[in-house]
Amino acid sequence: MSAFTIAPATRQSVKPLIGLYGKSGGGKTLSALFLMRGIVGAKGRIVGVDTENGRMSMFADLVPGGYATGRINPPFTPDAYWDAIQAVSDVADGIVIDSFTHEWAGEGGVLDAHETYMEGKGESYSAAAWARAKMPHKRLVERLLRLDKPLIVCLRGEEKTHFDRDAQTKKMTVYTDKFTTPISDPRFIFEMTVHAECYQTKNASGYLEGGYLRITKIPAQVIPHFTPQGQQVTIAHGESLARWCQGGSATDPVATKTPIDPIKVMKSRLWKATAAIHNQKPDMLVAWLRTNKIISETDSLESLTVEQLPDVIDKVDIQLSQS
Repeated sequence: MSAFTIAPATRQSVKPLIGLYGKSGGGKTLSALFLMRGIVGAKGRIVGVDTENGRMSMFADLVPGGYATGRINPPFTPDAYWDAIQAVSDVADGIVIDSFTHEWAGEGGVLDAHETYMEGKGESYSAAAWARAKMPHKRLVERLLRLDKPLIVCLRGEEKTHFDRDAQTKKMTVYTDKFTTPISDPRFIFEMTVHAECYQTKNASGYLEGGYLRITKIPAQVIPHFTPQGQQVTIAHGESLARWCQGGSATDPVATKTPIDPIKVMKSRLWKATAAIHNQKPDMLVAWLRTNKIISETDSLESLTVEQLPDVIDKVDIQLSQS
């Protein structure tokens, strides 16, 4: 019989898995490094897994305490990523991967593997080819979820274009999403403790600056401790998150003075995420949520609780990514 140990649950064992995604110039890499510096502390060792031909090192002078990097070169297979993570895990207190997108859409990644397995086969073999191509990826994700180190992954983002036909005029309208979608396995992003889009905005001098966050997933209990929504990421945000992971109850050093209502925050996220659907009409959103079986026929926006909302938002994200 295998050994099985039971011990009191504490937050001191939480190792956050964070995903940052967005367009080029959005500030993903530096934001990830700032967050990780806060998480591991001033003396903690950060090691980056770099797939961008050494570009991760360009921020060496900006991150207090510095960091080390190791490169992955093509082919970017899931096993190559895991080998790199194992190689740095023994010496790292926190790991940053930039970019994890290559594992999915890069040379030798999952999409490449699917094409290889499809060579000479008919379309009827596609499902079997996907199963073979995704198997190493699924194994990698399972390993990442069991990793005993804080991990931040950077993912490239893309704006998706959609087509909509007016029911009366029959005219076709083309529109592009305001926000980006991470380039990866659509299900991978939902395995994370926290994920957010990095974006640029103009500073007081009128120049574009990256590193601002749009939080797209966060557990309700973490909100009072990690709330950089619409803010530029700092080391203090990572420190605040680390205190929560370690069981502390310290207030987020960059939080607003007014108390944060988690229900209000999450309902605002739900409203913004579905802007293209509801047309500023709550009844349209409720009807869409019911039609897609995200909420029951008896639920309403007012009746959703703080426990229900994270699951609702996750299901909305999945539905929108598949549409």
